[in-house]
Amino acid sequence: MTGLMINHYTGSFFEDEALKKWSEYFAIQPKEFFSWELDKIKQFIRDNDISYIHTSLWKDVDYSKLKDFTIPVIIGLGDAPRAIGSESFKRIVIDNKIWGVSFHSYAAVECMRDFLQPYEVEIIPYILGINLSTFKDYGLNKEYDVVSTGKYSNYQFRREIDMVLRANERITFARYRKQATNAEEHIEYAKVLNRSLIGIGGCMQHPNMSHYKGKLISDNFPKNFEICATKTCLLSSDWGDREFLGFRDGLNCIIFSSPRDAIRKVLYYKENPEELNRITYNGYELVHNNFDYDTTAKKLVKSIEKKING
Repeated sequence: MTGLMINHYTGSFFEDEALKKWSEYFAIQPKEFFSWELDKIKQFIRDNDISYIHTSLWKDVDYSKLKDFTIPVIIGLGDAPRAIGSESFKRIVIDNKIWGVSFHSYAAVECMRDFLQPYEVEIIPYILGINLSTFKDYGLNKEYDVVSTGKYSNYQFRREIDMVLRANERITFARYRKQATNAEEHIEYAKVLNRSLIGIGGCMQHPNMSHYKGKLISDNFPKNFEICATKTCLLSSDWGDREFLGFRDGLNCIIFSSPRDAIRKVLYYKENPEELNRITYNGYELVHNNFDYDTTAKKLVKSIEKKING
């Protein structure tokens, strides 16, 4: 089968060389594709024998151009919890006869299906992998007890956690704010993680931001994989797919329930390095064995093709 992947993130999951190993596809920028006249789009699909289209949810995009196609159209979500409950998203799916919705949260599958009722749509959960040639153990000295990365606007609970950890005199704390935009900056970021004993994970929202009818549906954050892959111990609040992905508190990650609990656990594991090293190594093995681009890209393509073929 030949898929058309419409994506604007340079060097991202869909444009990575790994996907080309598993499926023939065309990658195209969304602004270019959606600027075409409908006849040109249809001609492109016929000429290249496209069997499905996988796009993403963007503002100011005319999805009506896709609603009359006989091939499946799939919308990929970068933020499933935010889409669930959004009437504007629901209208896009229903009005444009979207065949399928994909997102990286297995915990959100039933919630998405319930939200989109009575419209029936194929639900395709997947795991967003990471580049293990970048996120790896560089063998650097551990200079910090805890490192925090990313924007506070993306992880609202993070600021509160950071302030509590930074204020504790027994904890050496590092804050890395820079957003990586190219290969060199991603390596720089990976080395920052590698210099810390513990890294604060991506699932840092207030609990009420990631629930639907009482069910925890937060996305899977690649940041959690990136931390473990650099042989740094993951410290995170809970997230919907944690156990499904194989993460176990005290086995290959550290889960906290409050800022006070985070401090208590950081201090405990700092004073018990053998236990911390065991958890760190187990997390490293889990990610390197399961969540690289090759593995996750192959699974997504197979999931799409299986759904289409019935």
